[in-house]
Order: sequence, then structure tokens, then C-alpha cells
Amino acid sequence: MGEPYVFRMANTVQQAIEAEFARWPNQETGGLLLGYPDGCGGALANIHVGPGPNAGHFPAFFAPDMDYHQKEIDRTYADDRHARLLGNWHLHPGQFDRPSGHDAESVRSILREWNLNAPDFIACIAVRDGVAVRLRAWRMTAKDLRFREVPIRFVAATESATAPQPEWIAIPAAHEHLRALLASANGAGFRAGLERHPQGMRMPLVNGRASAELRFPRNFPFEASTLIAGARRQRIPPETVPAAALLGRELRKSLRRAK
Repeated sequence: MGEPYVFRMANTVQQAIEAEFARWPNQETGGLLLGYPDGCGGALANIHVGPGPNAGHFPAFFAPDMDYHQKEIDRTYADDRHARLLGNWHLHPGQFDRPSGHDAESVRSILREWNLNAPDFIACIAVRDGVAVRLRAWRMTAKDLRFREVPIRFVAATESATAPQPEWIAIPAAHEHLRALLASANGAGFRAGLERHPQGMRMPLVNGRASAELRFPRNFPFEASTLIAGARRQRIPPETVPAAALLGRELRKSLRRAK
């Protein structure tokens, strides 16, 4: 049996949803959620697309601006080939915080007919809870086309889709090193994450149109990691790993060479 699916939402996306609620206090609204699948079946949504300038907002109905959404999806994919459409969110009236029959049919149609090349789709249903927003996440897979609720966890915008797990990296002390490297990469302007790799873990890195990755062996940090940028491979000595700022500089230099 696989690991449980967890849907992670960056706090910046959560704040964008709350801002949309404030704009449309008595009408329905919604938007898209884009981000990255992780190495164990879950996903991180850290890109929010609003309803669009020509969306229709009504007390019990929401019609998104489809042209605007398609342009934003295309723009995101052009900037970052690793990102994908994960799902959408929309407000339900009252306290009905689960997908409606119309929602289910719409998502079935998306998975059957759209060229998403995606195994699943997340529908986040939002309701007003006083002055706050309450969200629940529902996942439909292309395999069975049924909604099932999945846990939703709100995370810092710089958190990766997957935290390092002990079975991926054997040395517990390495986990703090990996978190420091992830924070350094995100702080240096990269979109970075951590994923499972057959020999340990990998950290994909994207900066504009350039991409690279770091690979970590299972006995990291006692063995060197490898920085891969295009056809170039560079070993990162173990003693360099704690110097996150130094590694950040090396990453930027390698990506500039790869462009």
C-alpha cells in the first residue's frame, strides 16, 4: 500500500484565496491551483490563478474566465516546464463544503477530454466560516473518476513538496542539511523541491527557463552530492554542504552557464 496522499498549499496561495473572498463577499468566485507533484504521490500548490477579469460572479454560480485561465497556464508552463495544473478552487454557498454533482461531472470531463497528461485533479471547496475561509480538498483520479477527500496542509511558500524521509537518506543529520539547502535555493530565486530518487534524493531547481538538479546519495552528507546543469556535472564535496550561501552561489553560476 502506498503512502497517503497529502495536498499541500503554500500560504501565499491561501492568502490569495482569502483576498478573492474579500473582493466578492456576496458572490461565488474561484481560481486555479498550479504547482508540482512530489515524490510520494502528493502535491504542492504554490501558484494561484484568480478568476480572471471577465469571470461571472453570482450568488450561487461562478463562471471562470477561460481565456484568461488558458493564457496563465500557458505562461506558467513556458516559464517552468516542471509545473502543472493540479486543480481548482471555488466558493460554495452556505456550509456545503464538498463537491456538487456538477463539480464531479466537470472534473470527469476534464480528466477524460483535456490533454492534461495528469493522473488526477484536485477540487478545493471553500466556504465562509464567519470572517474566515475554510477549505477542504477533494481528489479525483483518472483511474476511478470518483472524488475522495484528501488531507490539506498549509505550508510556507518556500517549503518543498516533500520533506526528506529517513528511508530516503540514511543519516538523520542530513535532513537538517537538506532543509538548509532548500531554503538557500528558494532564497536565491529558484523554485526548488525535494523528491525521491533511486539512489537517495534529488532537488530539482528552476530559474526562469534554465533548470538543474542536485542529487544526494543515501549516505549524504558523508559522500559528495552532484550538481547537474545541462550536460555539465559537478561534484559538491561534503564539506561544502553546510555552507548554504556558498552552494547558492555555485547554483546560480551553473545555471547561468546552462542558459
